[in-house]
Amino acid sequence: MILAHEILMGRERSFPLTSDLLDNLGKLIVSLNKFRELYGEKMIVSSGWRPGHYNDWAGGSKNSAH
Repeated sequence: MILAHEILMGRERSFPLTSDLLDNLGKLIVSLNKFRELYGEKMIVSSGWRPGHYNDWAGGSKNSAH
């Protein structure tokens, strides 16, 4: 089961989530857990939420919705 800490990776401490982001996180977790169950294999989140400088560091697009 995917949990919030897998996606947030502790970054919410420096970049607090808005209420919209919290709502979207809940929806994402439900969807990912359904997918994980259907996939039937172990899955690891290797790149979760990338706010601010984390996205820059990863070479992400300035317009990234990652």
